[in-house]
Amino acid sequence: MIKKLSAMVLMSILLFTVFVSCAGRTENDETSSAALQNESVYTQSDEQMASSEASSEEKNSSFVETSSISSGKETSSGRKPVQMPTHKEETSSETESESVKVFNNPQNIGLMCFSLSMSSATAYGDDFESRKRYFKEIVDAGYFNQYILQAGQYLLTEAEIIAEAGGSFWIMCTKSGADVEYALDAYVSVLERYINELEEAGYKDLLNGFFWDEPRWSNRISNTQFLTLTKTLYQKFGLRNYAVFATGEFTNFEGNEGALGLGADEMQKISRAAMQYLTDIGFDSYSVDVREGAPNGNMYPDWQASLSPDIVDGKSYYTEYRKILQAHCGHKTNFWHYPSAWMGGLWGGVGGIKRPDEAFWSAHLDFMAEDILTLENPGGLCIYTFRRTDKDENVAFERRMDLKDESGNWAVWPEVEKYETYCAKLRKWCSVFSPKKANLVKLS
Repeated sequence: MIKKLSAMVLMSILLFTVFVSCAGRTENDETSSAALQNESVYTQSDEQMASSEASSEEKNSSFVETSSISSGKETSSGRKPVQMPTHKEETSSETESESVKVFNNPQNIGLMCFSLSMSSATAYGDDFESRKRYFKEIVDAGYFNQYILQAGQYLLTEAEIIAEAGGSFWIMCTKSGADVEYALDAYVSVLERYINELEEAGYKDLLNGFFWDEPRWSNRISNTQFLTLTKTLYQKFGLRNYAVFATGEFTNFEGNEGALGLGADEMQKISRAAMQYLTDIGFDSYSVDVREGAPNGNMYPDWQASLSPDIVDGKSYYTEYRKILQAHCGHKTNFWHYPSAWMGGLWGGVGGIKRPDEAFWSAHLDFMAEDILTLENPGGLCIYTFRRTDKDENVAFERRMDLKDESGNWAVWPEVEKYETYCAKLRKWCSVFSPKKANLVKLS
């Protein structure tokens, strides 16, 4: 009884103290956030992360209503939480057995999709079985080999599906800086419980580590707080810490300034000291066309002056930004690129396009995959993004994917043009990356 009361007190403290400020992909911007729900551990709710993904035109910080897609139509939803069995009910038959199969981590070069999880898998319905079926179909389609999940009610089910497909996963961590000094022990304790449940079910080795989305810009975590968080988790669990940064977090030029409406001088910077416990890094910038002859709004002089004189085209824009971030970090890390897979605005692409099309997506994917393969310590690719619901024109991967039902018809959003060439490229690169080891960085 004392243990039960203690657990209840602990969770009450957690639910009271946590809040998520994610001014990057909220209902009106590129990052995402959600309050702690259903015992998720200071992690972003994937459902809110995906359904409240928004255009980088309107970055702000807000809690939002979630959205769902039902019968091919998107509707706002204030639905009641799905009643789920507890973790022990789901896994007791496995965890109590001495013959639990333990899955090994392939430690390969990753290919994943931001905001894809069971929480965002609502196209078939928002009940548990519908989410599970949709998520499994996407996993089995072979687009990706790694996933970003939340430590919440779907974690063990998602882990099982991913394990059967030969993949691995990360836990999304979004922590309020204000809580670091006051609830760090509780935060680590609840995370540990979820990790123990993964271990009991045989899936712990498939957990790559912890994923941090724009910690300074979107989540307002101070450098000192971020160092405390990443150090504590790395020393406690020995797992990777992977952070993606807005370009304005580590340079004096924000690559998405036109879309965000603010420049790098208005963004908090990540310090080298705060990056000490990062094993994996990346940056997100989606508005530059990497194809030969792309004018990119004639931004080259500005980029040369602000970033590097070696930026002469769209490809060198990304490789120079990569070098800047790698140098700023100050130690070896596994690096990740972020290919565009949504309809955000462009500086000016081939043919004068201002919105990405399939050829733009494909060029991003091919170039960044090729660049990753040149690195001594490749991390992989994370396409951005699975779902956006802020504006009708902001179609993302979910509506473009070539997933089919048992009758051979498009499984979701049949009225939206499918990018079959792009999807074929995703599968190709996934098949290339999956057998390749990532040469993981180990921190001293």
